[in-house]
Amino acid sequence: MVHYRLLVGADYLNIRGERPRGYSGGKSTGGRPWMERVETITVIGAGAMGRTVAYAAARAKYRTLLEDLSGQAMEGALEAIRRTAQEEVAAGRLSPEEAGELLARLEPETAIDRAAGEADWIIEAAPDDLETKVEVYTRIDRAARPACLFAATSSTLSISEIASLTYRAPQVLGMRFPHPIHAAGRLELVQGLETSEATLAAAEQVGRRMSMKIVHVADFPGLIGSRGDLKTGRLGRSTGQR
Repeated sequence: MVHYRLLVGADYLNIRGERPRGYSGGKSTGGRPWMERVETITVIGAGAMGRTVAYAAARAKYRTLLEDLSGQAMEGALEAIRRTAQEEVAAGRLSPEEAGELLARLEPETAIDRAAGEADWIIEAAPDDLETKVEVYTRIDRAARPACLFAATSSTLSISEIASLTYRAPQVLGMRFPHPIHAAGRLELVQGLETSEATLAAAEQVGRRMSMKIVHVADFPGLIGSRGDLKTGRLGRSTGQR
C-alpha cells in the first residue's frame, strides 16, 4: 500500500498535496495537539459496526453524530439502535428515561464534512477497501479541526497505513470493537507507527467511559478473538478497568 501523506521540509501535505484547514506547520494551536476533553464523537458509516459503535458512544453520554450517505442504511441503523435501547429497558439495564436520553444524544447526518467538522473524535467504520478509505480520510482530514482524533475500526488493514492517508498520524489509532458491542466487552487499541501516547491515553478514557475492557495490541490485521493461535500476552497488555 502506498503512503499517501507527503512530507515536504517540515510540513505535512494531504493526499492532494494541500495543507489541511487549520494546519499550523505541525504545531497545534494553544500548544496542545490533542483534545483534552472529548464531548462529541462522530461515527462514519451506519453499517453493522458503525451503528453499534454509535450506540455505545451515545450510551456513554457522548453527543454522537452518525454519518452515512445512504438513507436506507441510516434508517436501518436508527431502527436497530431504537430496538437495542428497548431491549435494554426490558432487561432492566436502562430505565425508559435513560433510553430516551440516549436516543436524544444521537444525531443522524448525511454530510461527511459537517459531521467531521463537529467532532472531537471521529471513529471510522466505513467499508474496508482502499478506495473508500482514501476518499473518507481525505475528506475528514480536511474538514476536521486540527485537534480532532481519528480511530479506525478496521481489522483487515494496517493502522499505520491508514494513518498515512492523513497529515495527523500521531492522532490516529485503531479501535477494534467487539461485535455486537456489550458492556465489559474487550476493546482493542492498536498503536500505529506514529500514534502518540497522548492519543492512546485519550482512547483508553473513551473506552473506559463505554465500560469496555482495554487491550493493547500490535498493528497487524485481525481481532485477537479471531486469531486463536495467538495469545493476548504476546501482543500487548490488558489495562482492564481503571
